[in-house]
Amino acid sequence: MAPPRPSLLEEPLVTLSPPLGCQFFLLLAFLICWFFGFGT
Repeated sequence: MAPPRPSLLEEPLVTLSPPLGCQFFLLLAFLICWFFGFGT
């Protein structure tokens, strides 16, 4: 029988998800602006 570890592993992932998603979104927006700036 496996110990109840998933919940312990899931908690940090859930707490880390929002900041990581926000950073990824900001990075994506920055890259798009950078590419558009290079295109024109």
